[in-house]
Amino acid sequence: MSHVGLVDYLDHMHEAAKLAADYVAGLSRVQFRADKKTQQAVFFNLMVLGRSRDKTDEGVWALHRIPP
Repeated sequence: MSHVGLVDYLDHMHEAAKLAADYVAGLSRVQFRADKKTQQAVFFNLMVLGRSRDKTDEGVWALHRIPP
């Protein structure tokens, strides 16, 4: 994997995690569970994060001792 490709995937992962966290900021568990749109938005961003993770080279994660 090229350095540019890796940086793009890491940027996607960072953005997806940030968006998911922003969506739930200030919500209680009860509020989150009652809000299907927010649940779907968080789920979507977790999927983006996972797909970006899947597309990165396993060697990158092993090098930094980050489990898959």
